[in-house]
Amino acid sequence: MHTSRLHRLGISTLLLAALAVAAPAQIKDLTLEEMGQIADQAVYGQITGARVFHVDSPVDGVELYHTTLTVQGRLLSSGQPTTVDITFRGGFLDGTPAI
Repeated sequence: MHTSRLHRLGISTLLLAALAVAAPAQIKDLTLEEMGQIADQAVYGQITGARVFHVDSPVDGVELYHTTLTVQGRLLSSGQPTTVDITFRGGFLDGTPAI
């Protein structure tokens, strides 16, 4: 039984190593125009507003804070003017971190 478990572990390790070789990560140096050609709904602009809000979740718990930034600018793919709201976890209330 122990040998079978080691055999499966060995096969799994070889499979993961083969997949890692098949899909190596790359870092590319791109211009803004090149990023716009491959980006999906990327926006170049300025932050025009920010707000922090509090959420209590029955699943994740109480005292959860999120920040929403409003960005006004243009879509990199088309140059069309746009305004988007971007929300992420964490923030500050009255100079005190709320994470």
